[in-house]
Amino acid sequence: MNRQKEGRLPISVVIPVRNGERTILACLESLAAQSFPPDEIIVIENGSTDQTVSRVKQWVLTQPDLHPRLVTETRKGPSAARNRGAKAAKGKTLAFIDADCIAPREWLKKISEEIRQGIDAVGGPYQGPSLPDVEKYAAMSWFFGNPDPTFSFSHPFLSRFLLGGNMALLRDAFQRIGGFDETLHTGEDLDISFRLEKAGFTLKVLPHLAVTHQIDSS
Repeated sequence: MNRQKEGRLPISVVIPVRNGERTILACLESLAAQSFPPDEIIVIENGSTDQTVSRVKQWVLTQPDLHPRLVTETRKGPSAARNRGAKAAKGKTLAFIDADCIAPREWLKKISEEIRQGIDAVGGPYQGPSLPDVEKYAAMSWFFGNPDPTFSFSHPFLSRFLLGGNMALLRDAFQRIGGFDETLHTGEDLDISFRLEKAGFTLKVLPHLAVTHQIDSS
């Protein structure tokens, strides 16, 4: 895919959240501390019953330079929330992170470098004291991955697929494949990775592009 390789491609960060009062502020602060600042931050409220909304609204007022927004999506699930964020985004690059994750300071800088070099979609693993078994398996499998789509389809856990809470891609690529499948409530990131590959887009997983889970996963 041809695109501009010099200069900055605007990046919109999308964060789906539901009952994230314990973690959302740390996630937002990690984005505010990026060495390569996002052009906008879009928090997608997805049915919270705790203090998530009030905490995000207070934080938004303190960071006008980052153009943060709080958007509501009534359809439940990460796919619907992420699709709503992508629709609201203005950037040419969409970066997705989960509300219970913390991005390292160079997260967006490394993403931008890969996109500028011609990669259509890039991501990394999760790290933390206690990850679900499927995430541990996925993280290990990347070291044995093969970018060939045929291999990916026949060996799904050995392919270089992207995780929904730590991925970025060109908005054009996202739109051309129709975004996340909202009928899926799990495995939506594996599905979108396969569809990106099948459509001819280039995917890349960087083991060092890890984001940190703030709390243990169940």
